[in-house]
Amino acid sequence: MEEKSRVVVNDNVNGGDMRSNRSVRNAEIHEKEIINENSSKNPIILSIMMRISDTVSLMFFSIFITLIVTKNIKWLYILLSVFIIVTCVEIIKIILMRYDAAFLYRPGNCIGGKSIVDMLFYNNFIFEQILKKIDIHEYKKRGFPSMHMTTCVSIITMMYLFFPKYNKILLRIAPIYIILVGYSRIYLSCHTWLQVIFGIVVGILGGKLMYDIFK
Repeated sequence: MEEKSRVVVNDNVNGGDMRSNRSVRNAEIHEKEIINENSSKNPIILSIMMRISDTVSLMFFSIFITLIVTKNIKWLYILLSVFIIVTCVEIIKIILMRYDAAFLYRPGNCIGGKSIVDMLFYNNFIFEQILKKIDIHEYKKRGFPSMHMTTCVSIITMMYLFFPKYNKILLRIAPIYIILVGYSRIYLSCHTWLQVIFGIVVGILGGKLMYDIFK
């Protein structure tokens, strides 16, 4: 028994954690005991990354304003498409909660507040009923895929398809913007590279599918 205790102590000293599965760690360790990796980050860079991340909400809000000003039905198609894409992906995300694979979880304590996208999508009449029936704390730990990336890439994809005259500008700006948003989500400990990449793929495929429906 004494020898077994020494092994455990040595593991703790060396920083070892036998609970390699992220879901098990999050379930067994109290939230206050989880090391906040964000505390060591540069506050200026952290602020910049948060603002870059928040531009996804501003992008969505800009489309809404553009629709009101131009009255072009294509902008309405984009808004409806984003709502459908995000809703479907969120439902899939909730279904995946029955699995505890490590890649489904956020890499740390995600920094960020409620955004316009959150208010429109996650607090709507559909999700309010769904979230009442699931473990909301477990839900917040899930980060696969990145909804920020899914949202912004689906918008960019549909803008590219619905408005060909802007394609040259989009091809120059979009890649840089997508990289910045993706990196900001990783820096804020909200997502892993895999979750970001998968969000990009879902955004492209979802945007193309909705374009084919509404064109």
